Amino acid sequence: MRLSFQSPLIAVSLASLTEAERALAVDLEQMGLLTVHGESYVATTLATQLIAHHADRSPTTIASSTTPTTTPTPTARSTMELVLESNFHLYCYSHSPVDVATVTLFAKLIVTLPNVFVAHMDYGSVLAALKRGARASDIIGYLRDKMSARMAQVPPSVVATVLEQVLLWEAERSRVHFTAGVLYDGFERDEFELVANFTEQHECLIWKNASQHLLFVREDSHEQVKAFIKLINAK
Repeated sequence: MRLSFQSPLIAVSLASLTEAERALAVDLEQMGLLTVHGESYVATTLATQLIAHHADRSPTTIASSTTPTTTPTPTARSTMELVLESNFHLYCYSHSPVDVATVTLFAKLIVTLPNVFVAHMDYGSVLAALKRGARASDIIGYLRDKMSARMAQVPPSVVATVLEQVLLWEAERSRVHFTAGVLYDGFERDEFELVANFTEQHECLIWKNASQHLLFVREDSHEQVKAFIKLINAK
């Protein structure tokens, strides 16, 4: 299966592949590098960009199966570049464990290849990063800093939509707050107004419902409010 010799969006028959290549095609489809239609497959634009990118950065070498290989030593400064898709997949050009560890702070690792790894962002993975102290602006800044120059070929709306979703996920987390308190009910009308005014003056009222004579006050003010209710009932 020689993707480097294939043009994107041109169908190729699966019958020309070996069994091993057919199995590989299934994995490549899950990664977004191939699209399978019936008995044919199509190399996506992303696949050809990945291959072209690798060809630009690495000279072509020919080696036998007995030639020893060495693992590239990561440089002090990461040179990772990434491609961001509208389905929240991240295609990251790097073999550095540091880059993998950084990206997986806010995205789920899908697959790792010798020169690229694929990750996926969703609400759960971003929420996990936010709980560790990260901010949406940190994630967005990192993604912008690492974006490949090839992202210039992607409509700006795609990038904007994905990055805006990260902000929305952060806002969703901040939308609900839990406050410990005590609910009071069973008031007569005059009693309710007195107690409501008291809690408002002492800034311990969280919520009230005048029609049903309900008050919800801070838990740490419970004894103070209870003493006031006893006082007005004693009169």
